[in-house]
Amino acid sequence: MTEKKAESALIYRGSVKDVLGGGDRDRLIFEYSDRYSVFDWGPMPDEISGKGEALATIADQVFRNVRIPHHSLGLMPGRPRCLSVKKVDVKWPQKNNSGWDYSQYANQPVDCLVPLEVIFRFGVPVGSSLPSRLASNPDYMKSLGFDLPPTIGAEFAEPVIEFSTKLEDSDRYVAVDEAMSIAGMTEAEIARLLQMAKGLAIELKIFFASADLKLWDGKFEFAFIKGDAARNFMVVDSVGPDELRLTHDGVQISKEILRQFYTDGPWHAAIGRAKKIAAGKPELDWRSLCANDMQQRPMPLTPEIRKIAENIYPAIANSLARVKGERPPFPAAWDLSQLVARVREEGLA
Repeated sequence: MTEKKAESALIYRGSVKDVLGGGDRDRLIFEYSDRYSVFDWGPMPDEISGKGEALATIADQVFRNVRIPHHSLGLMPGRPRCLSVKKVDVKWPQKNNSGWDYSQYANQPVDCLVPLEVIFRFGVPVGSSLPSRLASNPDYMKSLGFDLPPTIGAEFAEPVIEFSTKLEDSDRYVAVDEAMSIAGMTEAEIARLLQMAKGLAIELKIFFASADLKLWDGKFEFAFIKGDAARNFMVVDSVGPDELRLTHDGVQISKEILRQFYTDGPWHAAIGRAKKIAAGKPELDWRSLCANDMQQRPMPLTPEIRKIAENIYPAIANSLARVKGERPPFPAAWDLSQLVARVREEGLA
């Protein structure tokens, strides 16, 4: 196989981006698509024009401006949707009748994905699941430092960190002890990961604030790497509006706009029912239950909502570029004020 063919070989097709061969054993290519996904459904029935290029641009902007180890090698010349990254292994857990087998992580591997999502929260924006989840689990609530569930609009002095699974059929929140067990981490390693996640969250909050965007919450993914005496971590995957909740002038400027479009509809209600039925039953797939048994699938976006969605990503990229004294990469896009006005007109604020 030639190097050119190796670079074009599809390794993994995700909901939003494709992972391609990078031409050598130590590199991969993230090719961002115009696909979008909400509620862990996977690719939706339509696409958002220009999203892929804007997402790649934002990911590059973020990685160029963080101070912790990361996997980005930069945008690829002539391929505006593509980000070159250092390769890390993904050790998929095996599904069995009793749940998920993470035994591959027991021997503390390196150069592989941590099988967790690390969620950070600076507050409780509209659409956050935090208050209802904490109300239903007082012990977990106390482990996060809350005596009572926070209310919508509450803000925290420092980021609150949660963990969820990453490589299972459906993400589930886990306590720190289970997160350590799943990933085969020591107490020193989980403490280091928590410290890095908090530091990165604060750094991003300052970065986005300089672009007049308020960061409420988001998620990171990390990989295990070799350290001086023990394992260390680097941030991997993407960091952008599909992983973060941002507001401008009190209005959501992120994928939350798309979630709000589908919330309260029959498909969203069916997702909740399907997940309850499939909970604790590894043989059942909630998406199949929803689509086939309940006959509920997502409808395409309306033209008005699609137009808003097409401007979310380039508007953010332009704002971040201006902060760094760079030329806005998408000059035809709406600015943040125009975007907010249109979101309010559609009743999604």
